Amino acid sequence: MRLEIMIVEDNKETSRILSEILKGDGHNVYKSENRSDALALLSQYSNDIDVILLDLGIPDKSGEISDE
Repeated sequence: MRLEIMIVEDNKETSRILSEILKGDGHNVYKSENRSDALALLSQYSNDIDVILLDLGIPDKSGEISDE
């Protein structure tokens, strides 16, 4: 079963490794490095994305990590 997976991870190496593994298993991958871009991707592809792998300490575009 092919899944549409979104990775929200600010560590580029971690994101790259996860993406390679998932793509190697035949999944389609969307990647984001911050909350703002993740929300934009989610609004654009919300009907397509099956799974979100989320770094809970992800910063916004300014680099700030909030407690929200």
